[in-house]
Amino acid sequence: MGLTARQKLKLVSVRKQKQAEQDSALDMRLISLVDSQKVKGDKGPKGDKGDPGARGLPGRDGKDGKNGRDGVDGLRGKDGLNGEDGKDGQDGKTGPMPRHEIKGKRYRFENPDGSWGEWGLAGGSTIQTVGGGGQALSVSQSDRLVIMVADASDATYIYTGELLTGVTFVDTAEITNNSKTLGYDVDDLLKTITHVFDYLSQTWTVTTTLSYTSGKLTGKSTTIGKV
Repeated sequence: MGLTARQKLKLVSVRKQKQAEQDSALDMRLISLVDSQKVKGDKGPKGDKGDPGARGLPGRDGKDGKNGRDGVDGLRGKDGLNGEDGKDGQDGKTGPMPRHEIKGKRYRFENPDGSWGEWGLAGGSTIQTVGGGGQALSVSQSDRLVIMVADASDATYIYTGELLTGVTFVDTAEITNNSKTLGYDVDDLLKTITHVFDYLSQTWTVTTTLSYTSGKLTGKSTTIGKV
C-alpha cells in the first residue's frame, strides 16, 4: 500500500527539518573553527580630540528677598531717683607760717626750695582790706598768711636797666597768676609795689605805697583788695 499525499508531505517536512538541524550544526562548527584561527590585530592610532562643546547659557539671577519690617521701639525706662547732696567738707587747718628772719626793719621769708627770698622793709606801715563796696575791713591772720605764702614762692625777676620793675612767681596748686609790678618816681625811688594773684577762685590785689622824707624811707602803707 502506498503513502498518501498528506503522509508524503509530512515526510518531506521532517526531512527538511532534519537537514536544517544538520546545516545549523555544521555552521556552528565552522564558526568555532574560524574563531580559533583569528589573530588579534595591532592597536589603532588614537583618534583626534573632539571639539569642545558649546558653552551653556548663564542661569537667571534669583529674585531679591523682601526686607524685614522694623521692630517696635521699646518703652522708655523710668527716670532714676535723684542722688543725695554730698555733705560739706570740713575747713582745713591753717598751715604753719613760713620760716622768716627779721633784722631791724627788714624781713625775709624762706622759699619752698629752702632758699631765702629778698629782704623787705617792715615797720611804719598800716594794713587794711577793701571789700567790693570800698568799706575798710579788718585783716585776718589767714589773709596775712596767704599774702606771705604768695610772696614767698619761687620767682623770676624782671629788670629795666638796673631797676627791678617786675617779679613773676611760680604758680602752685592754690595760688596762680602770681606777679608783682614795681613803680618808681622821677628820682628812681621805689614808690609802689602792686602784688596780684588768684587764690581760691578770687583775685587778690595787695598795693604797697612807700613814702620818703629827704630821700629816706619814712613810711609804708598797704591796701588789700579782693575782687
